[in-house]
Amino acid sequence: MTVFPRNEIPQAVEELEKAFEKDPRDADIPEALGDVYLLTERLDMAERYYRLALFAEPEFPEAMEKLGIVLAKRGDTDGAIRLFKNILSSFSTENPSTHINLGNAYVISGRFGPAKKEYERALYLNPRSLKALERLLFLCEKTGDPDAGPVRKRLDELTGGLTK
Repeated sequence: MTVFPRNEIPQAVEELEKAFEKDPRDADIPEALGDVYLLTERLDMAERYYRLALFAEPEFPEAMEKLGIVLAKRGDTDGAIRLFKNILSSFSTENPSTHINLGNAYVISGRFGPAKKEYERALYLNPRSLKALERLLFLCEKTGDPDAGPVRKRLDELTGGLTK
């Protein structure tokens, strides 16, 4: 995600909107605008710009994934799940973050079994993923899963116990 210091957001939006007017077919510009709006929780605008990025470049997995995050945050977990699954089936590279985001959408929708499988898949792809371990630990603790202990131990090993 494009990162802007908070005090520079208005200027970044202005510059990106000017650039978008000049070249509406450059998918990176609306994606960056979507990032700014996602960062500021303006989900309606984030969705609009991610869709514009996908209009310019339909096979843009990063914009698809971010659109899925927006959909999940807005409560459209079924739409987000479909989008994340589409990403996983359409692109040759399997990204751990897509599995994490799919797991998050499952958690929001109350489907904890599939969520756990997605977090575990992300860890299979990247065994040192702190985000996947944290999400898996949260899920295991929330559901009383006996795997919580071993997951906590693994997370503590990677962080030196900083997550307690």
